[in-house]
Amino acid sequence: MKDVTQHGWKEVSLEEICEKTETVDPRKSPEDLFDYVDVSSVSNETFTIGETQKLLGADAPSRARRQIRSGDILFATIRPTLQRIAQVPEHLNGQVCSTGYIVLRPKPDLDARFLMHALFRPDFMDAMEKLQSGASYPAVTDKQVRSQKIPLPPLEEQQRIVAILDEAFEGLARARTHAEANLQNARELFNAELEKVFDVELADEDRATFEDITKDTLIGLVRSKKEQGPEREYDYAKMNNIGNDDRFVGPVLDRVDCTPEEASRFELRGGDFLFNTRNSRELVGKSCVVEADFQRPTVFNNNVMRVRFVSKVNSRFVALAFKSKLAKAQLEVMKSGTTNVVAIYHKSLKKLTLPMPCLETQRTLVDRFEELDAAIQRLISSYSEQAEDADDLRQSLLQKAFAGELT
Repeated sequence: MKDVTQHGWKEVSLEEICEKTETVDPRKSPEDLFDYVDVSSVSNETFTIGETQKLLGADAPSRARRQIRSGDILFATIRPTLQRIAQVPEHLNGQVCSTGYIVLRPKPDLDARFLMHALFRPDFMDAMEKLQSGASYPAVTDKQVRSQKIPLPPLEEQQRIVAILDEAFEGLARARTHAEANLQNARELFNAELEKVFDVELADEDRATFEDITKDTLIGLVRSKKEQGPEREYDYAKMNNIGNDDRFVGPVLDRVDCTPEEASRFELRGGDFLFNTRNSRELVGKSCVVEADFQRPTVFNNNVMRVRFVSKVNSRFVALAFKSKLAKAQLEVMKSGTTNVVAIYHKSLKKLTLPMPCLETQRTLVDRFEELDAAIQRLISSYSEQAEDADDLRQSLLQKAFAGELT
């Protein structure tokens, strides 16, 4: 941290400038309702408290122990580097939050928004990363948070800095919202075009069943974790390698041994169509096309079906068709299983029907959607660059603000 005493600022610990807060036990008033702010209630994108739970005191979880007041700053001590930080609004005054937060209540000579901005400083976050402990749920203690020091200018200077930072960050948030809206519009355009093609342009085409257009379908290899490891000869593709944009996504993280017969039978190559046969209800039925031959020999696991089509069928066209409402409605009916794990079996899948125009038309439609997808990918790339620039600007402003260099 830069020397800020030259500006007449002090360097103080959070314990020095924050008041002690109250603990409560809602279960002592079992019939009283209260709003409960759990760790998931705070957004680390908008840095606000979103949806809370309305609970009776009798139903209060053991973590519901910290009373909050409007103006308090909440900082999640569980996974602290995720930056779940928010200021308590007026309508939650007197309510209760989880012990997964430290409640920071500024003393009169500390502006609450200045404190909130201070928690985003790189110095503070670096300290949290070094102090956190625990493998599954890394966390810091309240004592560790309260011992952290921040630069503290006079109250009037704090308020000036807050005004500048709030205005700048609101502008960055508006730009982000605008970029996200453009992305959403582009995706909606893609879906609208897809619906137009399969509901209108191909409405009069002959239909074919999935069984009619396939020459080979195969469920992948079963391998236990003990059989996987870095010394294995073959990469082992899984359902998480099937991307949302009907493309194969890498890297392939697991590896397995294969016999020569298995290698010959299960190896993937460019043009193969992969279908996720078993997953959660939202993810089962995803499909993708392997764009090109792999640099390393690659096989696939038993939650994935590999499909190779007859010569009159373009695999990329089928991947598009599987994203259409026409196919999705049929796939939804085919799902079976428990709440957590759902499957679509081959005996059902082979009955799925799709419009099947001539190969030339299939290729034309694939090219059309490739162009549209390329435009979307350019938007995504542009948005990513803007987001990265915005994050850099945010960090730069925070550095300058707490070094006394913000004019």
